[in-house]
Amino acid sequence: MVDLAGDDSSITWTGTFLCLLLPAAVVGCLLGRALDLQRSGRQPRWLTAAPLLLPLGPLAIPGAVGHLFRTGEGSASMIMVLLAMLGGHSLSGRGRHG
Repeated sequence: MVDLAGDDSSITWTGTFLCLLLPAAVVGCLLGRALDLQRSGRQPRWLTAAPLLLPLGPLAIPGAVGHLFRTGEGSASMIMVLLAMLGGHSLSGRGRHG
């Protein structure tokens, strides 16, 4: 990280676990629940939007929202989640064929 971002970069255990791993675990649980409901015959469409929670983790860092609005840094995480969901939808093979 220091090689890429310079000496101003820092890594904390709190930031790693609370801002990255915890949101990813919550998203994984929600997607697992969606699969469980789908296998039981129900269609939990709202649970498929669970990956949209991933960019909220880094925004929980104190001062991150203000920094996002001032500089725009961090907006790529939201765009990457949306692009990944769009790619997954386009490759899923659902919908009309023809």
